[in-house]
Amino acid sequence: MSTSQKNTPSKGDTTPAAAAPEKMEVEEALDEEILRMAPEDLKSRTHLLDNEIRIMRSEVQRINHSVSTLKERIKENNERIKVNKTLPYLVSNVVELLDLEDNQEEEGKIMVLFSRWNNFFYSLQSNLIKLTTTLSNSS
Repeated sequence: MSTSQKNTPSKGDTTPAAAAPEKMEVEEALDEEILRMAPEDLKSRTHLLDNEIRIMRSEVQRINHSVSTLKERIKENNERIKVNKTLPYLVSNVVELLDLEDNQEEEGKIMVLFSRWNNFFYSLQSNLIKLTTTLSNSS
């Protein structure tokens, strides 16, 4: 085996020892390139790198802000879900009591339940419907 085959890492090798020769080759090539550059080129290159760093930092800040905004929205939505999971309490009131004869009291009653959303639930028999419609028409 030659020495070049010993230093060449295999494709599946990810050990630091395997990455070290590649890193050294890149650094050596970069060092030679920097040594050949003119001072004006070095200044322009550092200026470009500074601009890229500034852009990347602003991008990181934007993403962090977006993450915090989304976390806040998730927290608010979880609170809404918790509130909406609670069962509503029904409040009932007797609105109207009719004085009926003894035999009519057994036939039916009116009960109005007011729920939290002002929904009405009626329990009426046919003769009481007729009675309430005649009362509302007479007034």
